Amino acid sequence: MLALDRCGEADLDPDLVLRSFDVVCGALRADWLARQQAISDRATSTAVQHSLYRELTSHTTQALVLICELAEYLLAFRDDADIKTIVEDLRSTKYESALLELAMAYRWMQVAPPVRLHPPTPSGVADFEVSISGLRVVIEASTFPADLLS
Repeated sequence: MLALDRCGEADLDPDLVLRSFDVVCGALRADWLARQQAISDRATSTAVQHSLYRELTSHTTQALVLICELAEYLLAFRDDADIKTIVEDLRSTKYESALLELAMAYRWMQVAPPVRLHPPTPSGVADFEVSISGLRVVIEASTFPADLLS
């Protein structure tokens, strides 16, 4: 399934790629992966495939890097109570938004730990929050569908 021969192009350790693939597939769960495989088997166009599944089955260097990146995020937030909600979003049409949310939260965690996913706010739930010098900062990350910008 993975194009491990491409690891050299991205200077990636093949063992890291395999571990990352296992982390991501484990989070997505076998039932979701099986449904995506069934859709892929019936589909005449890649347009109906889920974007994350397409990355998991791609043979590009970019896909390998993305899977390693996503695994890093999932491992970093594995103890957060709301990681399950994020994984649900990754499996849904909210994939791109959930990926951006994790990427931004991960970057904030590097400079202002701890980061909390999906904190409650007076108007609902935010993407994540950090505390800077005792000040609670609530952050929303958004994506725009590519087809709206073209």
